Amino acid sequence: MNNKEKIAFLKGEEKRLTEKAKQYAKEGFTDSARATMRLATGVKNQRASAMLAKLNEKQIFRAALKAGKLEFVAVGERAKS
Repeated sequence: MNNKEKIAFLKGEEKRLTEKAKQYAKEGFTDSARATMRLATGVKNQRASAMLAKLNEKQIFRAALKAGKLEFVAVGERAKS
C-alpha cells in the first residue's frame, strides 16, 4: 500500500471510529465513547505520519532532480527515472 492509499484508508477509518464514538455517546456508553475516540485519535496520528512521509518523498525527489541526480527516459507514454 503506497502512502496515498494509506492516507485514504486511515481517513475512512478515522471517520468510522468517530461515528461509532458518537453513537456510543448517544446511547449513554461514555467509557466506550472515550475509548473509541482514543482509537480515532491514534488513527489520526498515523494518517498525519503518512502525510509527512509522502511530503518527505516529494522533497527528496525534487532535491535529487535539482541536483541532476535523476535522468528521465521516455518509455512508451510514461517517463521512467
